[in-house]
Amino acid sequence: QRLRHGDMAYFHYQRGVIDEDRLRSALKVMRLENPRIRAFWERYQGNFIPSYRDYLNNLLAENDSEENAG
Repeated sequence: QRLRHGDMAYFHYQRGVIDEDRLRSALKVMRLENPRIRAFWERYQGNFIPSYRDYLNNLLAENDSEENAG
């Protein structure tokens, strides 16, 4: 599942195994801009650790801001 893939990438990022550019690259495959995936995330994000939830939600807000600006 894509969200678990992202969770593992975030785990590696926290441990210093990968940098943030690599993390963001790994998260791209999740396709969070897809409304169905986003709705799934909204529903099930409570299943993940708070720091991962915060990171993804901040990333989503950043992406939304960029879309609204452009």
